[in-house]
Amino acid sequence: MARTTRLSWGFCAGLAPLLLACHPPQVQQTVATEVEVWPHTQTDLPADPRVQYGALDNGVRWAWADHPEPQSRVYLRLHVNVGSLSETEAERGMAHFLEHMAFNGSENFEAGTLVEWFQEQGMAFGADTNAHTSFSETVYKLDLPENDEETLREGMLVLRDFAAGLDLDDAEVQAEKGVIDGEERERESAGMRAFIELLEQQYAGTLYPERLPIGIKQARDAFDAEMVRDFYQRRYRPENMTLVVVGDLDGRDPSGLIAEYFADVPVPKMPLEREPDPGLPTLEQPFIAVQNRELPTMQMTLAQVRPDEAVPDSREERLRALRRGVAHAMLNLRFSELVKEPDTPYLGASVGLAGQFELLTGGSLDVVAPPEQFGEALEEAFIEVRRALNFGFRQDELEEIRADWLLSMDEAVEREATTPSGALRESILLEVEEGIVPTSARFDRELFRPALEALTVEDCLEALRAEWREGQLTITCVGPIQIGDPESLFTGIYERARERKIQPSVEVARKDWAYSSEGNSVPLPEVVGESGEDALVQQFRFRNGVMLNVKSTDFRDREVLVSVRVGRGMLAMPVDQPAAMMLGDALYSGGGLVEHDSDDIRRLTAGRQVGAGFSIGEDAFGLGGATTAEDLPFQLELLQAMLEHPGWRPDLLQLIRSQIPLIFEQFTHSAQGPLLMDFTPALLQDDPRASVLGFQNFPSREALESFDMEALRAVLEGPLSEPPIEITIVGDVSVDDAVQAVGRTFGAMPEREALLLPAVMPQASLAEGLRMTRRIDTEDEKADLFLVFPTTDGMDDRTRRHLSFLGTIVDDRMRLRVREELGAAYSPSAGAESSQTWLGLGGIMIQASGDPAQSEALLEACLGVAQELADEGVSQQEIDRLVAPVLKQLRDARRTNGYWISVLDEAQTAPASLEAARTVLEAYEKLDRAFLNELAARYLPAARGSVLLVLPQEQTD
Repeated sequence: MARTTRLSWGFCAGLAPLLLACHPPQVQQTVATEVEVWPHTQTDLPADPRVQYGALDNGVRWAWADHPEPQSRVYLRLHVNVGSLSETEAERGMAHFLEHMAFNGSENFEAGTLVEWFQEQGMAFGADTNAHTSFSETVYKLDLPENDEETLREGMLVLRDFAAGLDLDDAEVQAEKGVIDGEERERESAGMRAFIELLEQQYAGTLYPERLPIGIKQARDAFDAEMVRDFYQRRYRPENMTLVVVGDLDGRDPSGLIAEYFADVPVPKMPLEREPDPGLPTLEQPFIAVQNRELPTMQMTLAQVRPDEAVPDSREERLRALRRGVAHAMLNLRFSELVKEPDTPYLGASVGLAGQFELLTGGSLDVVAPPEQFGEALEEAFIEVRRALNFGFRQDELEEIRADWLLSMDEAVEREATTPSGALRESILLEVEEGIVPTSARFDRELFRPALEALTVEDCLEALRAEWREGQLTITCVGPIQIGDPESLFTGIYERARERKIQPSVEVARKDWAYSSEGNSVPLPEVVGESGEDALVQQFRFRNGVMLNVKSTDFRDREVLVSVRVGRGMLAMPVDQPAAMMLGDALYSGGGLVEHDSDDIRRLTAGRQVGAGFSIGEDAFGLGGATTAEDLPFQLELLQAMLEHPGWRPDLLQLIRSQIPLIFEQFTHSAQGPLLMDFTPALLQDDPRASVLGFQNFPSREALESFDMEALRAVLEGPLSEPPIEITIVGDVSVDDAVQAVGRTFGAMPEREALLLPAVMPQASLAEGLRMTRRIDTEDEKADLFLVFPTTDGMDDRTRRHLSFLGTIVDDRMRLRVREELGAAYSPSAGAESSQTWLGLGGIMIQASGDPAQSEALLEACLGVAQELADEGVSQQEIDRLVAPVLKQLRDARRTNGYWISVLDEAQTAPASLEAARTVLEAYEKLDRAFLNELAARYLPAARGSVLLVLPQEQTD
């Protein structure tokens, strides 16, 4: 079984952590000397019955499952049991390099054609085609947009080429080095540097510090086609491969296709090389402090560690993990409550299992604190661990966790048939890589329910003590403060915490819900808008003016989404209150209700599927949550209480205030500082409430630190009492039940007085032609470029859609020109947004990172992409290639409740949105090339672009 890894590099940008003219020698041998057994065959756990398993004679294993959601989609994964741990010193970075080369030419796809082929088939590069390499695995990913046999065959052909048909041309090898250099540069950060330094000390004695998947430039520079081909032939062999096929196979058994494409993958004559033992940490330095002045917080881990024993997945292990998990959940609940108290010195704390890579285990406490309070924070957080270890847990804590976990088991069983295939796919890959058997939700409930129902606080205490009973104390700290003698400092903190007298926690009584709608009469609403089977949504209006939109769906069992739009949002707020716009969401939600604080609400909702979020939107305040048909009445009671009876408690105020200095300190070391504090105010014109493309005026530090709940109440209380109220409910619920639940709650509210709205819509725009260069205090050797072309608003559907698609075209041109042809940036990107609130406001933004020494060339390359489109326009072939993935993504989205809650939430206040939802597919199928070229010519001339270039501070002697 390969080892667990937490650090990986993906080929495409956006993933937190990458992606050939000789073929491998076609030897005659096609029978493996050894075939890896499936872990589920060696355990007492039954594999999910939906999954079919097998292996070919040459050692390629396969697993497939026919699962109907999303409709027509099939997910292919080729797992290769090869990662950076398999490399020699001279090969450092080779596994990841080879993953990149898979996209640079193969037996059936010439270099430079594969991405375009993906797009023509309806797959977006990055969203549907991807790969990653970690310490122990390389995984290639294809999300096929159709489930017909031809598409399946084409997907199999691509993965077959990855497995045994890469060209590995030397010219492509040499060209790819610059791409990976760019990737390494782009991922450089204070956090990454600190992680590597911590890894070198914490895991000294193991291979991990010397085998980061990205490798080292010195080794990569020496790579040539012969070296890459040698690694490919030795490591990409069928015994190391597993093919996973999950999705809407429509009753088709793909095992025959798997054999057709993979049975002849040759078995090399050379012996199979196993992944080397990475070794065990020496733990010669149990107290480690890593200083990086660019980090805003101190992040500490106190753990009691011991070597981890490799234990196969089993019923016994899962039940042990259940007891441990409940103990962790209860203690973490305490931390979530304590962090809101004014005198708490830490920003966050949690407990869990220690160690990475399955080398170490034991109890672990993670703490995040402001730099000036890190010692006190670690001490106080460890005291809470001691409190639990000495006195155990309370019955009310156990009952809360038990109710939530039992509910989640029931929900998993009810939803399994309509849960998207991704969950099942990833569970199979987890078995491939880590030996964790994929089991059905029904089996999990049968295993865990009796144990959970019988669980006692004494059982949980014993589980927690078992983690902390033995092992070596280790304390690590990463942050901006230099610690000269970490052993003396940390042992002193630890001993002080051990000597402190502690008391048990106090039982908390659960309150009765104060805002029940039971007994309320249900007013009969008027049916409005379209009706009948072809209607997108059923619409109602209550006598008090509350509007209701209901769409019953069968997309996902037992999922109901609720959206409540109230008033005018930011448009009703004073323009001189940016702090309210920035902090209002969190402070309002954290303030609870008049009769219940936020912790009361959490306890009251235990065992119920409800949620409660609040947001300040550009043109409306938003309340919402996810629930079930059974819990919909309570969900609506909760949302109504949030609107009518907010508590205005300052529970989160101190926690937020303590983070403000850290945010502004980080601004001095990151591109976000000049982007938010310099560029955005110059770019956004006319009204500070306007926002687009993620640009929104950021308040000053003084405004944020002086803001309080009284100020928030003064800003929000009036606007929240204004009409309209429009409620949208989408999901697995009947229309009648939705009407009844809304009628008892929002439908029973007093009528709100009508407002005289402004006759003219608000206006805003983006500035043209800005040129701004800023330098920041950082060791990151990279230039960050932001390039914005002002466009117009999205009030007109046709214009909005064409501008959005123009952003897609710019994004693809950036890949082709800036990354592939020039190698000026690893993952340049672009996108467009047109406001539907502010007249005249819209833009297309390009982002890229590159070598600071080549920053002007990077800027010219990006401006060149825009100017080329302005001068020459787009081709019909380009439109056809890029619209195919958009149409497939829209098709998938339209079978999700999330899509419909977003497009129907203004069905009555903005009835034109219904026609927009109805015609969106046809609109993209009939994109007008002439109109696209007109928009490009109007908005993309290079001189119109506003530029922010952020560079590292120049070094001085």
